[in-house]
Amino acid sequence: MEQRPAGYDVFISYAHDDDRRVIQRLVEELQREFIAIADRRLAVFLDQDGIPTAQRWQQTIRSALRTSSVMIAMLTENYLSSDWCAREYEFFVTTEHDHSLEEGAARSIPRIFPVMPAGPPAEGDLSAEQRRRRLDAAERQGIDLRGADGPGFTREVSRLARDVHEALERLAGASPAVRSPAPAEEDDTEHPQVTSGYVNTGDRFVSLLAEAVNVTVVGWTNESLAESLDAALKLKRSRHGGRAFWRSLRIVFLKDDLLELIRDEHDAQFPDTDTALRRRRQNAGYGRRSLSALLLRENQPHRFTLHEYGHIPPFTGTLFDMPDGRRIVQVVIRPPRRSASDHLFLEFADRTDQYFGAAFNDIVDLSHTYDEVLPIGEPDDDDVFQCTEARFRNRVLQDGSGAKGWLPLVLVVPWWESRGTAVPLLQFRTARNAGRELGRVSHPAGHITQEDYRRIEDRSERGVTTFPLPTHAPMIAARRRVALELGADLSQEVTFARNMRYYHHDKEHLFFWVFDCRLPARFQFPADAEMRPYTLEELLAIRENQVFEYAARLCRSSEVSRQNLERMARICAANLTAHGHHDLAEALLVHLRGDRAASPEPLNELTERAERTRRFDRTGVGERRVFGLSGLEYREFFSGILPLYARLGVPGAVEYLETLEADETRGTAVGRLAATYADIDVMAALPLEV
Repeated sequence: MEQRPAGYDVFISYAHDDDRRVIQRLVEELQREFIAIADRRLAVFLDQDGIPTAQRWQQTIRSALRTSSVMIAMLTENYLSSDWCAREYEFFVTTEHDHSLEEGAARSIPRIFPVMPAGPPAEGDLSAEQRRRRLDAAERQGIDLRGADGPGFTREVSRLARDVHEALERLAGASPAVRSPAPAEEDDTEHPQVTSGYVNTGDRFVSLLAEAVNVTVVGWTNESLAESLDAALKLKRSRHGGRAFWRSLRIVFLKDDLLELIRDEHDAQFPDTDTALRRRRQNAGYGRRSLSALLLRENQPHRFTLHEYGHIPPFTGTLFDMPDGRRIVQVVIRPPRRSASDHLFLEFADRTDQYFGAAFNDIVDLSHTYDEVLPIGEPDDDDVFQCTEARFRNRVLQDGSGAKGWLPLVLVVPWWESRGTAVPLLQFRTARNAGRELGRVSHPAGHITQEDYRRIEDRSERGVTTFPLPTHAPMIAARRRVALELGADLSQEVTFARNMRYYHHDKEHLFFWVFDCRLPARFQFPADAEMRPYTLEELLAIRENQVFEYAARLCRSSEVSRQNLERMARICAANLTAHGHHDLAEALLVHLRGDRAASPEPLNELTERAERTRRFDRTGVGERRVFGLSGLEYREFFSGILPLYARLGVPGAVEYLETLEADETRGTAVGRLAATYADIDVMAALPLEV
């Protein structure tokens, strides 16, 4: 007769709400079949008869898990919804994985054998995690007892007995560490393998992100997380296709008013605690904005959520749910007054009882979902914005959505005085500081949110569905936008200038309150702000290159209606003329109105000029190409931005306006552009930016 090792051969994992008679019958039949194969009885752990009544139930279960060689999982709907069954299942998934590392993937021995008493359980309302476990079980060698009775039942159980026997035989030939699990310790102490390392570039973090199916991040400000997610997403899609994404991505921030209670790397950089706090708040703003932009670009609102935690979290780190069922935990050690590169991570598998998974879930459950609410409405003829409804920020401005209505925004024109003249300051738009139009140059802009006026609820309670946006809301939004980039409150220097409108053809239109903000001379911006002074000549050159690029793109376009082609041709020609290229504008019109293949000269010249005038600026991440001005500044440059610059005293602005007025051809072109860009019927119909 064969000898068996100490402990149990088989751990029977089942939901206590299921019919135990089926389980008992299975165990009895399995014993008969196994004895016939191995000439010995199976040592089976079945908790209904394996635990003395009320005697240390959880400790006994854990002890049996650790000393059992394989598991039979009674896969039912009750089983999939049971938290304790999930822990048992994940314990053996981790055991399998550890064995594959010990013995090599080619010799991996199955430890889980699913038994489906009534066939595969339906998905129903299963969570993502439960669906993953169901799929994992379906891919294993198990038996389906649906409709099996008499000889059919015996035949299925006989096959299970052979599979279990084969696994036990293979385990008997494995290394001692794999063959004989350590006995359980009564104090529930576990000894996981722990890996540690410095955070540095985050390569290990990105690798785990790319491999994981579900991710939960608990951080303070998360200012660099979007870059890591971007890198991980590229890696994930290179392996699994262009639409790959996480099943669940949950990111937790520390609530802003708690940032003053923590100490981090900024305390090592700034001896003044107020400066360190200001930088933390800036980083939190960059983190939320960059992650919100990623959420918007990926359009995965049901898989990607942001949260705010109103308490100091017991840890910061990440929980990774891996495709093979493992749960990996990374906890970050952040000593005060040490730089971020000196932060240490500890990496380990979650405990058998899924303690860390539960802790991460508790933090998410006690957090508030972070999703800004934006007013939607329409400006009237007097530029009073009438609010009619509200939408979540992550559901607006989606390309091709066809969404109606207007969004209220602010645009702030920062400037400082140098040698008696005004110097405008613009921002190079990156994934850290902007959600759209990346690679372009603009003055800082931002949404007016419900937090800026807090009146939608009050009006709704009184049954008022339409109301004017409170007059103080744009100013509050402008001050908030300035504070985000500056880390300081310079609200006394923010002055309203005018309103501007921007029309989209496939989503909500935009209504702007434009402000200017005078800054102290040579104000030191944080690196992530990517703010720098530009001369008028530089901005004109950037816009001129943009005009060449747009006109060349229009020449190459083939899927534009004849009516829209004519409209866009006139706009491109007017822009070329406004920059002093009247002859090229005329050639473009002839080309677009005739046989474009037979007259390639304008396209060749436009392409050559576009390439010759391209601009590259040095940014915090190296030299980057400038793709032009943002949409509003591009359209409103001559009619809105330039007059504001002239009023502020930007060198050359008054003279340039005088030149346009004196040159009838260019002046007429600028007037035509202003009228066209203000025509909602024309601009809302154009599929390309011109």
